[in-house]
Amino acid sequence: MDKRRPEPSLDDLLDDPILHAVLARDGLTVEEVRRFLNEMKQRLRPVRKAA
Repeated sequence: MDKRRPEPSLDDLLDDPILHAVLARDGLTVEEVRRFLNEMKQRLRPVRKAA
């Protein structure tokens, strides 16, 4: 975690073994969560209109 930011980064959270245990309990993996987040980032990215 960066001392300039009081909150952990997404990478810090996804590297946390406790989160891994919670995800495993729910039948998920960190890679599945990363893929989902990347897909949502792509979908939510504004579409540029042709000039």
